[in-house]
Amino acid sequence: MDKITQSEFARRAGMSRQAVSNAIKRGTIKKSGLKIDIDDPMNRLYLAESRAGRTQKHTPHAQLTDKKLPIPGEDDLTVQDQLTLNQMKTIEDIRQKRVKTDKDRGVLIPRETVKKLFSRLYQIDVNQWRTLGMNVAPEVAAVIGSDKSGDILKINEIIEDEVFKILKQVKKEIKEYVE
Repeated sequence: MDKITQSEFARRAGMSRQAVSNAIKRGTIKKSGLKIDIDDPMNRLYLAESRAGRTQKHTPHAQLTDKKLPIPGEDDLTVQDQLTLNQMKTIEDIRQKRVKTDKDRGVLIPRETVKKLFSRLYQIDVNQWRTLGMNVAPEVAAVIGSDKSGDILKINEIIEDEVFKILKQVKKEIKEYVE
């Protein structure tokens, strides 16, 4: 772990010490104790970008955990990183071979068959849910102390609208999943 002062970081980045201090406050540079760890991937990225003149629009360090970092060339990888990369390639190769084998054996279900199945299931759900409002509306009206037919019809309408919205969302999610 190579740690340097804010002044040294500023010098290497080609910026003022105050600019480094402000970047630390914004969370775009991460401090480790009183110094800055230049082995930290985000700090290395910040240094590289500042040398290239691209630090104006930096995202705070805490928000970058979900972002993809630039992948270094294979020559830049440590032995551990190289082993991890090789393991990942091996795992992906095994996964692809397993999918091919399952497909050849007929274990995998064709996408069109799955789409038709989900479509049929969705239609069954729609038909079963259509009567929910009519069945539940009188009970809901009784709970709120109303027996007016207008109230029951309005409750039924509200329930049907909400069920429709839910089923529409379910259909969308199934479609996204299958495609």
